[in-house]
Amino acid sequence: MKGLPTTNILYAGNTSIVTEFRPLSFPSEQMIYNFMLSLYQYNVCCFLIGTFVLFTSGNVDSFDGMTLFIAMIDNPLLYFMFQEIRFPDFMMDDFTFRPVHSDRRHDLFHYLVSSKDFSMPVTVIGIDTSKPCGPLSNIDFVHFV
Repeated sequence: MKGLPTTNILYAGNTSIVTEFRPLSFPSEQMIYNFMLSLYQYNVCCFLIGTFVLFTSGNVDSFDGMTLFIAMIDNPLLYFMFQEIRFPDFMMDDFTFRPVHSDRRHDLFHYLVSSKDFSMPVTVIGIDTSKPCGPLSNIDFVHFV
């Protein structure tokens, strides 16, 4: 975009965009990479938002968790993530998901995800893709991404 600086920009008083992505190296980098790779290998369609993305781009100094927007499709792993099959803790490869809080009515789930000596709060938000062209449809999900 011509004329935009390569820094964090604040729009409308509460929306922030990053015009240039410069990934940083940080202590849990490999663990986060493995977590995202595991989701990909389980065919989970998702994207990240929040302070974690700003942290990895070098725009903030720390992060307090990860937020995942996930397209709700027929996927065995998602049965656990969206508590269709209720387990106190469940695993995805080397990662243990420990439920912290849930709001099933809004498909919103909070977990503490851990592996070895690494742990991080992860918020999972489901986007209903079963109603084409309806509210929160798969077309909306693609547009949102």
